[in-house]
Amino acid sequence: MKQKMASAKSHGWQTAALAVFIFSLNVGEAQPADTTASILDDTSAVMSVVDSWFSKDKVYHFVLSYAWVGGSYSLMAQNSDLPAESAMAISLSSGILLGLVKEIMDSRRPRGFFSKKDLIYNLAGAAVAALTFRNRD
Repeated sequence: MKQKMASAKSHGWQTAALAVFIFSLNVGEAQPADTTASILDDTSAVMSVVDSWFSKDKVYHFVLSYAWVGGSYSLMAQNSDLPAESAMAISLSSGILLGLVKEIMDSRRPRGFFSKKDLIYNLAGAAVAALTFRNRD
């Protein structure tokens, strides 16, 4: 039993460390979308955004959501008195909330936008983590 707990604690730590590492690759390096503009007149332009379904940024969204949900679940399940279901609910909801907040922040940046595709990758990463970690204990 002790060996199982030590293994789970180690795995949770590794998942959290992986999330921090991947996040650090993307910090300070804005990933601008491919944009094209059509000039309507001297003073205004319409900006259309090309948001691909497959890009490096989408991988970041999936992996970070997976790592957040898996890592936070592992840490809470092993280091608190919370039932596994409650730990998973907190991990999932916080992971989804973080993805939503990130997209809202992106939409407020100059030339930024709210990417529904990024949000879908966040949800997919969180869902895969929930399925992966739910029966581990």
